[in-house]
Amino acid sequence: MKTLLLSILMLPSLAAALPVTIDDFTTGTFAIEDTTIDGSSVTSIDGGAGIIGGERDAFVELKNRLFGVGDARLEVGGGVMSFSTDAGASGTAVLQYDGIDGSPVLDVDGLGSVDFTAGASGFNLDIIFSDAGFDFQVNTFWDGGMSSNTANFTSIGFPLSGTRFIGFDDPEFGTTDFSDISAFELIVDPLGEFAALDLAMVNIGTNEVPAPGAPVLLGLGLGLLGMARVLRK
Repeated sequence: MKTLLLSILMLPSLAAALPVTIDDFTTGTFAIEDTTIDGSSVTSIDGGAGIIGGERDAFVELKNRLFGVGDARLEVGGGVMSFSTDAGASGTAVLQYDGIDGSPVLDVDGLGSVDFTAGASGFNLDIIFSDAGFDFQVNTFWDGGMSSNTANFTSIGFPLSGTRFIGFDDPEFGTTDFSDISAFELIVDPLGEFAALDLAMVNIGTNEVPAPGAPVLLGLGLGLLGMARVLRK
């Protein structure tokens, strides 16, 4: 009975699953910049710890310029991802996670099968700076890449920095099976065609589901302890 009681009291530590780190930006340092409007992007492929699947494919594309000048930049270093566009310029940043393949071409089955729901109910975006709103697109692939969904979220990260939460149950995710993710892609666009943006993030991952309430478990344990005393008598 003592063993059973000890096991129940330890349930929070045993049952709590760890959230998934998609990218903590501590490895794979790079800085890329697109200075020409030609329909193509500048790419960086980097690997390391803290990146889901072991590799990050990054793209930045300059799409338009109002005054004939201005660039789009994307970089990772020192645990921070930053994306910026100059005033009067518009651009897009893409972070792609599809396993280690050394290629910018999306492998829709590159992650195999990752359970994002283990210990989580949604995504956390840890934003440390954003001077404007931005459109945030999440592309998910599951069932070995046979199924996919595009979810769009507008004006995330402004005016306040901090952690932004997006639940897996958001209608934008449709029927996405977050227990079987085979590839994952994030796309950031400034809010507005020619809106300048300076954005900095330190982590993208899933959030942890709170463990069962300690008072409930304590009450259950004390009840079993009382039962054990009755049985001994």
